[in-house]
Amino acid sequence: MRFGAAWVAALALTAPLCAAAGTWTHRGELSVGYDDNIGNSGSPPDRRGSKLASVGTTATFEQRYGRYTAVQTRVGVGLSEVFDLAELTSARLSGHVRLLHKPGRGFRTPVFGATLAAGARESGSDIRDGFDYRAGLSASAPLTTVVQARAEVWRSRRVATRGRVFDLDSTSYAVSFDWIATPSLLVYAGLRLDDGEFTVTAEGEGVIVPKTEHLYLQPRARAIEADPVFGDDWWAFGVEGQTLVATAGVNVPLNSMMALDLQLQRGEAHMDRFSYIRNIASLGVLVRW
Repeated sequence: MRFGAAWVAALALTAPLCAAAGTWTHRGELSVGYDDNIGNSGSPPDRRGSKLASVGTTATFEQRYGRYTAVQTRVGVGLSEVFDLAELTSARLSGHVRLLHKPGRGFRTPVFGATLAAGARESGSDIRDGFDYRAGLSASAPLTTVVQARAEVWRSRRVATRGRVFDLDSTSYAVSFDWIATPSLLVYAGLRLDDGEFTVTAEGEGVIVPKTEHLYLQPRARAIEADPVFGDDWWAFGVEGQTLVATAGVNVPLNSMMALDLQLQRGEAHMDRFSYIRNIASLGVLVRW
């Protein structure tokens, strides 16, 4: 979820409902944005930016078990358009099952969650096609009547259907906060640390020579594959390190079903002494029914 994830998860079990019948909720999103380093490159000449657009929808079925336990099953589809590098445009199918439990009635009693998720991606870039699997644990709790905190840990595995450079393993640790600043303004922020593998794209320059990314990446990469999306002599390198992702945003309800959301995200990946910085800004319209 783009906004209010912690707040919604924590409040999901606070209503004193015991109905046996499950309920459906649906969400949709349309957004536009800009990614200033879509290949996650380190050298300034190799960085490529692009305008982005995405549309997606999810359907969630929630079944309550007593007052403070629920199981949510969600399926979703999405399409992401990368205007300046069309072969990176992709379609995605995803699903997850989440168990939520609040072990008590107190206001600050946390809601604990356990999630299993899977997805499939198809794009114009064959090496990026594949499947991903995630398992996670979370805890959400209100700090005040208007501030909500959430902590998560995830284990992720991405499996490419062609090649190995996008076969990626990582463990993620995240914390986020939602603040209801006014009845018509939600402010949110979060930090996530990904510990594991990621991919870097760089130009080969025809030959490995000093002072090129190709030189220092080659001996450190566990996999190297041609990446013609960026050009004839461009390569994708699978490497290992840590990535810190910071997110901040505001959400403005337009009516009872629709909201406007502005989000900024900055990621900084590190491998040895080398850094890869990526900034993404997006503006979206979110609908719930």
